[in-house]
Amino acid sequence: MIAFFARHPTAANLLMLVFLAAGLLSVGKLRRETFPDFRPTEVEIRVAHPGATSEEVEESVCQRLEDALDGVRFVEELRSDARQGLGIVTVEMQSRGDYQAFKDEIDTAVAAIDDLPAGTEDPIVTQLHTTDHVVSLLVTGPMSLADLKTYSEDLKERLQQQPQISLVRIQGFSDRQLRIELSEDALGSYGLSAGEVAEIVRRQSVNLPAGTVEAEDTEITIRFVEERRSPQELEDLVILAGRGGAEVRLRDIGRVVDRFEWDEEQVLFGNRRAALLTVEMTNDQDVIRRAAAVADFVDQER
Repeated sequence: MIAFFARHPTAANLLMLVFLAAGLLSVGKLRRETFPDFRPTEVEIRVAHPGATSEEVEESVCQRLEDALDGVRFVEELRSDARQGLGIVTVEMQSRGDYQAFKDEIDTAVAAIDDLPAGTEDPIVTQLHTTDHVVSLLVTGPMSLADLKTYSEDLKERLQQQPQISLVRIQGFSDRQLRIELSEDALGSYGLSAGEVAEIVRRQSVNLPAGTVEAEDTEITIRFVEERRSPQELEDLVILAGRGGAEVRLRDIGRVVDRFEWDEEQVLFGNRRAALLTVEMTNDQDVIRRAAAVADFVDQER
C-alpha cells in the first residue's frame, strides 16, 4: 500500500480530497450535545386522585402501586411522591436489565390493579427521557408576582413556538392556587355549609387542580378549570337562585384569593422576585442550534 502511493502520489492526493469532501458533507448532520447520551432507566407512574389529601394519596394510591410492582424484575430503586390529589411512583431499572421488557412488566402490573379507590383517574405510565440543559433566561421587572408568572408563561409559549425549541420549564413559582374563603356568618344566614358550596363549585367548574375552600376549621379541596381562571370570574358563580330571580353569588358569602401554593419556591434577582426559564433539549437534538434560536428570540424581544 505504501509502495503504491509512493509510486502514484496523485492517487494519495485524490483519496485525501475524498475524505475531506466526506467530512464536509457530514458536518451539517453532526448532533452536538452537552453530555453523552444515556439510555433511559426509569419509568414513572402517575395517578390523579381529585380531592384527596397527600396522606390519603400515600395510603390509597402509592402503597397499592408499590405492592403491585413487587414482582417486577431488575428494580434498582422505587420512589414514591404523594401530593395533594396526585400520586407519583418512579421505578429505576438495574443496569443489567432490558428496558423494554422492564417497562412492559410495569405496564402489565399497573393494568392489573383493581383496588384503587373510587374517583381516581386511570394510571399514566411514561418512559422518563433524559434532557440536556441548553440555556436559562432570568425574567424580572417592576410587576406583581401574578403578572410576572403570566408574562413568563407567555414567554414560554412563544419560545416553544420557535422551530428549534420544544422544551421550556419555568422555575420560581409553585402551582397557582385560587383559595375560596367563606364567611361562617354568611353561610349561616343562607343555610349553607362549606361542603355544599364546594359541591356547587365542583359541578360548575371541573378538571384542573385549583385550590381549597375554607371556613374557619373547614378546608375542602376542589378542582376546576372551565373558563373561570380569575378570582373575579369565580366570585360571579351563582350559589343559590330564588324563584323571583334573586341570586346569591360566591362573593356574597366569601372571597376568592389568588395565591401560590408554596411561598418558599422562589428565584431572586437581588431582592426582587424573578422567573427562571430553562430551555432543554432531548437526546436527538443539537445544542448549538437550540442556543442560537434562543439568542435570536431574545434579540427580537429587546
